[in-house]
Amino acid sequence: MRRLFSYVMLATVCLMSMWGTIARGDRTTGKLVVEQHQDGRVQISNNYYLIEHSPKYGGTIDRITYAQSGKVVGVRMQDGFNGGYRIESDANATMSVDVAPDGQEATVRVSGRYQYRKTSAEACPAVEYTYQYRADSPLVRVRAILPRQEVTQTYTRLMQYAFDFLGEKPFDRIEQLATRGGDGVIMPATFAFNACEDRPKAGVLYRDDVDALGVVNPFLGSFTMDAEAKHIRVRHFMEEWYGRELTTESVLYIGPAAEVDEALENLHGDACTGKKVRDGVASVVPQWRAYFKRQDDGRLVMTSSGDKEAVVVSEGGHTNYHWSDLSVGPSRIDVVMVCRDGDDGMNHWSIDVTPKDEQIGLWTLEFPVVSGIVARDDIDGADYLLFPYKSGARVPNPGASGLWESIYPGQAGWQFLAYWQGDEGLYIGAHDPGVGVKTMRSLPMGDGTLELSMSHSVPGQGTAGNGYAMDYDVVIGPFVGDWFDAVQIYRSWMVEQSWFPKKPLHANEDVPTWLKDVVVSTRRSGLPESVIDTSILRNEAGKAIEYYHGVLDEHADLGAAPTLLSWYDAWWNRELASADKFTNAPTLIRPAGLRKGFERLHEKGIHAVVYLLFGAWDYESPSWQAEDAAQAVVILPNGKPFLQPSRHLGRMCPATTIYQQKMASVVDGLFESADVDGVYLDLGGTRRPLFCFSTKHGHPVGSGSWLTQGKMELLRQMREAGRKRNPEFALIIEGTGDCWLNVSDSYIMFESSLPIRQALYGDYQRTAGGKRSSWDSEPLEALNAAKHFAWGEPIGRLVGREMYSRKLVMYPDRVAYYRGLANHKTVARPWLNYGRMLRPARVSQLSPAGPVELMPDAMIPHATWQAPDGSVAFVFANARHSTEVTFQVEAELAAYEFPGDGSWSLYALDVEATTDGESNPVAQWTHMSTIDGPINRHETLSAGGTMILVAKPTEILLR
Repeated sequence: MRRLFSYVMLATVCLMSMWGTIARGDRTTGKLVVEQHQDGRVQISNNYYLIEHSPKYGGTIDRITYAQSGKVVGVRMQDGFNGGYRIESDANATMSVDVAPDGQEATVRVSGRYQYRKTSAEACPAVEYTYQYRADSPLVRVRAILPRQEVTQTYTRLMQYAFDFLGEKPFDRIEQLATRGGDGVIMPATFAFNACEDRPKAGVLYRDDVDALGVVNPFLGSFTMDAEAKHIRVRHFMEEWYGRELTTESVLYIGPAAEVDEALENLHGDACTGKKVRDGVASVVPQWRAYFKRQDDGRLVMTSSGDKEAVVVSEGGHTNYHWSDLSVGPSRIDVVMVCRDGDDGMNHWSIDVTPKDEQIGLWTLEFPVVSGIVARDDIDGADYLLFPYKSGARVPNPGASGLWESIYPGQAGWQFLAYWQGDEGLYIGAHDPGVGVKTMRSLPMGDGTLELSMSHSVPGQGTAGNGYAMDYDVVIGPFVGDWFDAVQIYRSWMVEQSWFPKKPLHANEDVPTWLKDVVVSTRRSGLPESVIDTSILRNEAGKAIEYYHGVLDEHADLGAAPTLLSWYDAWWNRELASADKFTNAPTLIRPAGLRKGFERLHEKGIHAVVYLLFGAWDYESPSWQAEDAAQAVVILPNGKPFLQPSRHLGRMCPATTIYQQKMASVVDGLFESADVDGVYLDLGGTRRPLFCFSTKHGHPVGSGSWLTQGKMELLRQMREAGRKRNPEFALIIEGTGDCWLNVSDSYIMFESSLPIRQALYGDYQRTAGGKRSSWDSEPLEALNAAKHFAWGEPIGRLVGREMYSRKLVMYPDRVAYYRGLANHKTVARPWLNYGRMLRPARVSQLSPAGPVELMPDAMIPHATWQAPDGSVAFVFANARHSTEVTFQVEAELAAYEFPGDGSWSLYALDVEATTDGESNPVAQWTHMSTIDGPINRHETLSAGGTMILVAKPTEILLR
């Protein structure tokens, strides 16, 4: 087996302070004051704050009084799970206080359950909170520990530290706290607090000139941090969680605004007695963990490769690791892990887990588990993780950057992880032709090391005697390079799979031509009168109450570029506006004027796809009873149907004939209302696979590849139904996985820090636009739109607010900016719409530099594209709309396979002005230089500017 990354062992451990019995502090002597009241309230005060915990709200913080200013802030800490499970709802939560003997430290402990009004207490997840206070600090450390849960309990969208301010907003400004060292987009960054780590600080902060309240270093790296008008909310979309204990930790800042920076520096300044030692270079032998459901009491039991020594036998090019008679609760199991050398220079692994009786059944298998990954001292530069999140996340210092977790196919669009430092990398990929459901995970271990793993929720989950024999390879091995090189390893396997398109986009007749040529993507919501034309809605008194910037006017303002409209709520029933239900899920309500609206769009060359919702059915609709929809609903592990009372929805199993045929009939029914160009299937590619435990649907209970195969068939039937009515019908889904590419036509992109999806399969399927466009404050003004342009996406999806105020007042500079992007994309479509992404050029020496929390080249989104004719375009966009930027561009010729003998030249591609104001952009070419060596240029981009440099044979006429 090949030898890979260095491992480290933790020689000693950093210990947190342990506190003694309750004592009363005295603030005048520099100690904490701890007061416990008759009504159960607990107050903690020092020279920075007086904080009150109230039993009325589950023991969470209820009120803050700032010691120096006297400002009183009422808060509601709505910690819990999305959907109403909150600790504050537990009337039986208990609260206790421990105070150190010297009065310098105190801990408030809250024990209870995240309760929901319609759920019995024993079915709600238990949690224990600790709030750690110090006499000399404005920082409060908060930890939430969720113990093991029952196997039938799964939760999504964990919500921690959601401060809702009671009454008026008490602060003036919202700020993001920068990462320490300035290397990486802010994503919250802790695992379990350890003073050894020099982890980055990241968070959101409310402040005015006097006081501040902030959330720093939330536990999970993929938390979303929102700071809105009246609350700070930290959310994490937990794809799946059960069984294992989960600990989250964060730090609150409550004190003077002037002392924020000093306090955060002190956050990293604790002394540490731990010491890391290197264990030398070792072969990567993956580990495994298995979770079994006991048949007698339904609880989960976990065992792992660390519980017993394996017997290792090498023979015939294989190495077998055998764990025999390994104890698991009341039963025993055999596990065989096999390694063989692949022709690709990687180690290929598989595993077989077999229970020896029927007292247990395998629930979930984590394999591979690769631990001990650590940055090397002998390599210059930071280490990075490539994680399959949105378009692709480049995570710096992943050993201290929080838990990253995403499910495939869902938020994760591919089945591999990569880690690299300098030009040395580690690749971990599941080369699974069956594209079964997997959870991809990156977990810092608290000692600076990193663990990468994949979880397989196996078919037959938890049934008596259930095991799992992996019928595909997990590939682990070294590579030379960075994220782009890791992508090529997976791509070389992916393009050979049966579910992958057989032709690239430019030659694929199955994809509508109009969709291939789209330049601008926009979205609107509502009936034709609020979508097609610019209009103002007035109340009975004649006062304007809503403003709508129509798609036709936007289309003209952007130079009539080829446009795709995602039309939301085309069947929205205004009489149900106050009801929290999806009336088009999937029942159609057909308003008048829809057909005429489509005709007007088509007259202007605008194509429109209409909104549908994936995976849900309104159980109060007539069709629910008439079509026996209850027989196709997802069944939960406890045997109950998956119903959402708050929205009157049933969650549907995609593998059922009833639901597949229903969605196909919905698509067919659209044409009774209008000549639609396609559908946009919301949640079609992003919704986590809903494990179904029905024994009547014809699939194995739980999870497995049947989920993916069932959804493939559902998408295939929807597209086939549309194509029968319109040969140019397009099926577009929200997000995507590589396995959906042959049964869909496009997808909506969620941008992150890397264009991984485009590098993987951009020449086979192009995105239909971003989730939405946006206009940020300086200097990030046009960052999203600049990414759209350089990464080969349509410009947008625009919602009408980017270029116009809420009262339809035009921002001429923004209109000119978006129009410029559209014009340049129009003439560059051979590369930006039809090309294959190649290795990006190296961009450095930006002046002015970007914000410290971004990657060094983030303010110049850039990419390299090869057109079907072999020419190569280097594309750059300035994310600043108000400031020009200079930078250095370097490109080695070997990466692009064109010669350096002068037979090729570099040309600048621009847009030639026309008499009609560039409504019909014409390419303008300028010869820059012959290519006789590596490209090394110093360039300047004007504010909001773009640059396209094309390498082509010199003798080819370019006009």
